[in-house]
Amino acid sequence: MSDFEPIPQDELDAMRVQEEAASKAPWDVFLDATNQYLIGKRN
Repeated sequence: MSDFEPIPQDELDAMRVQEEAASKAPWDVFLDATNQYLIGKRN
């Protein structure tokens, strides 16, 4: 397993946010929430 790299924490956070949004929102809201999260991570 020497070629294994753990997933960065920010990617794990983004996946968790996506899963939470997808479980209770339509896709357009889900995509908007994902975009807002990623924009927030950059700033």
